[in-house]
Parts: sequence; C-alpha cells; structure tokens
Amino acid sequence: GVWVWEAQSGNEFHTLRGHQAAITSTMFRSDSNLLATASEDGTLRFWEMNGGSEVKKIDAHPGGVVAFAFGRDGSFLTAGRDRKLQLWKTDFNLEKELAKNLPALPTAVALASEGARAFVTDAAGVVRAYDLKTGQSVGEFSAAPATIESRLAALRSQIQAQPAVISAAEGKLSESTAKLALAKKALADAEQAAKEAKIAHETAKKSESDLRLQLDQIKQQLNARRGQIDKLAGEIGVVSADLEARKQALAALPEDQRRPADLLAVENRRTELDAQISRLRMELGGLEKQEKQLPTLIEAAAQASIANAARLKPTEDQIGAKRQEIPATEKTLAEAKATLDSIKARTGGLQAAEKRWLAAAINTRALEARETSRKLLEESENHLDGFRSAAKALETPMKALRDARTERDEVASLLKSKRDGGSEEAHLKEIETNLDGLNAKVNMLAAELSKAETELATAREKIERVSPLLDESSREATKLKADYFSALK
Repeated sequence: GVWVWEAQSGNEFHTLRGHQAAITSTMFRSDSNLLATASEDGTLRFWEMNGGSEVKKIDAHPGGVVAFAFGRDGSFLTAGRDRKLQLWKTDFNLEKELAKNLPALPTAVALASEGARAFVTDAAGVVRAYDLKTGQSVGEFSAAPATIESRLAALRSQIQAQPAVISAAEGKLSESTAKLALAKKALADAEQAAKEAKIAHETAKKSESDLRLQLDQIKQQLNARRGQIDKLAGEIGVVSADLEARKQALAALPEDQRRPADLLAVENRRTELDAQISRLRMELGGLEKQEKQLPTLIEAAAQASIANAARLKPTEDQIGAKRQEIPATEKTLAEAKATLDSIKARTGGLQAAEKRWLAAAINTRALEARETSRKLLEESENHLDGFRSAAKALETPMKALRDARTERDEVASLLKSKRDGGSEEAHLKEIETNLDGLNAKVNMLAAELSKAETELATAREKIERVSPLLDESSREATKLKADYFSALK
C-alpha cells in the first residue's frame, strides 16, 4: 500500500491500497490533487486526494512498471520491464510509444519542463532523449563516461584498424568501378550488336525489295521483248511473203527485164529483222535466266531479313536489361565512394579525437601535478611554520637553562665559600639541598632544550625533504601546462 502524510502535522492522511506487487514510483501531479503510483504488478493507479479514492487504473506494462514521471501539463511518461517507453495523454489514453525495445532495462524517466523532450535512463548508464512531436530519438550519452586512458586505447585501436578498413573500402570501390565499366561495355556491345542487326535487317529487307522490283522490271522487259519478237516475226512473215512474191514475179519476166536489186533490199530487210529477232531472243534468254534466279535470291534476302529481325528483338531486350543494371551499379559505386570518403574523413576525425584526448590526458596530469604542488607547498609552509614555532619555542628553554646554570653556579660558589669559612653544618646542608634542586632543574631544562632542538632539527629535515619535491612538482606542472597548450595546436 501507499501512505500519504500531512506535511505540517506529520499525521497519516490517506492509506491507499490496490497494488498487488511492490510499488516502484509515486508522484503528485503539478496541482497536487492527483497522486500517481506505479507498481511491479504492471499497473498505474491514480488517486484523488480529497477522499483518497482511486480514480483510474491503467495496465501499462506487462511484467512491471519501473519508472513514472508527470509533465507540467498533466501528461505522463512510463517505462517498464517490457523495455518500452510510453507517452500518455492527460485523459489517461496512450498517445505514442517512443521506444519499443530499449537496449537495457530502464531505470528512470523524465519530461522536459518545456514539454518538448522525454528522457529515459537504463541500467547500462545511458541517457536517451526523444522528441515528443515526432517520437524520434534525438540523441544519447553515457552517464558513466569511459576514462581518458580507455578512450585513447579505443581510439588508437580504431586508428590502427583504419588502413585495413580503408583498403577494404578501396577494394569495394575498385570492384564497383570494374562492375560499372563491365556493365557499360556490355550495354555498348549490346547496342552495337543491335545496331548491326538492325542494319543487316534493313539491308536484307532493302535487298529483298530491290530484288522484287528487279524481278518485276525483268518480267516487264520479258513481256516487252516477247512483244517485240512477235512483232518482228510478223514483219518477217510479211517481208518473206513479199520476197517470195517478188521472186515469182521476177521469174515470170524475161531475163533481160529482171532486176535482182529489187530483191536485195527486201532480203536485206529480212536479214536485218532476223538479226534483231536473234538479238532479242538472246536478251530474252538472259532475262529468263535472271527471272529464274531472282526468286531464290529474294527468298534468301527474306530469310536473312527474318533472321536479323529475330536477332534484333533479344538484342533490344538485352539493351533494356543492361540499361536497368547501370543505375543500380552506379548507385553501388556512389555508395562505395561515399563510404570510402566517410572512412577517410573518419580517420581524420579519429586522429583529431586522439589529439584532443591526448591533450586532455596531459591536462589531467598537469592538474594533478598542480594539485600535488599545492599540497606540497601547503605542507612546506606548515613545516616552515613548525620550524619557526620550534625555533621560537627554543628561546625559552635556552634562557631558562642559562638562568638555572647561573643560579646553580652561584649557589655552588656560595657553598664552597661557606665551607671554607667554617659555617655551621645545618646551614651548609640547606645550601647543598638548594644546589641539588638547582642541578635537577638544570638537568630537566637541558632535557627540554634537547627535545626542543630535536623538534627543530626534525622541522628542518621536513623542510629539506619537501623543498626538492615541491621544486620538482612545480617544474613538472609548468612543463605539462606548456605541453597541454602545445598539444592543442
């Protein structure tokens, strides 16, 4: 349960019971009218303070609520053993999950006073911040930072590993560059093959068209030649008939009236016509031979056109595929280059960080040396004060010892003179007793003086021991300070 106590009287105000496991957090809302309690039973309970009654119960985190915090506006933040960080509205409804799987068990939460940030710490000592509007993580830091020595060791390990990391990145860049070059070459080869196939297709197609045109022309020429031959054959028939008629008419004439020259012109015409027909028939034979050859040539050209067209389609498909490969390859190359640049830049960052932490290490030593000097100086001053006090304290026992010795010597001289003068025994006894007392006093004062001298010598030894240490520490502090400023350059 939860007990609420009055602040002024210290009396019990409310006893709040309801949780079934250990209570992990309690917190008043800013108006103090509402108390929130969180428990390992996984619930949040809200209690009004007028009557102490429960006004709301929320099953927030299975396994247990480990941290709770109110915001100034009444919204609240929770974290649980389920490693979730949740922001709740003022009406007790969940607004958003800021984190679903924290790396370590959360231990505490808080909301910034301006209401823009949420914070959670975990068992690993890490503090994480979240933007309440976007729900995104905006940063983290370790509440238990590593020592300078461990930071330097980690930085040096990373710097030592950088050449291998850079080499690997350069290898990937070279590999990506080679892949891009191969992809571009494959595209160029595919484009060249497509160009050649297209030219071959168009050439074969044109050849087929030209051959078909040539065949049509030859057929027209054949028809023309045959017509010419038929026409000449008809004319030969007419000329032959005319020649035969002329021969018969000439034979019927008396020999002295015959004129063979009339026959010669007709015979020459016939010979000319026979020659023309013979020439036309030779041309006709050549055309008929071409007419027989052209269909084979046309078929070959058509097959070549079909073959080249068939070769062109997959080549064009390859071009499309190759073109699609290039952007991805270029992206991979750009990423490899960016990675290499980032790694190289990180090398400079690591070296700069090493330089800063080296300077910090020097500064730490300088501060330690300065603190040592301060302590040694304080010790030296204390020893010096002790020496001065001892020296001053030595004056009193020295004077007392001198005075006691003087007085003792005077009493001893008096005793001697009294003995020589034959004084009474009782009087001599009294002087001897006084002298014994003075001898004891002298011995006591001598012991005190010896002790004081020993203390003075001890104080001097302490000063002599601390002085070189102080000088050495001061020199070291001055040198380290100069080294620190030099390391910052």
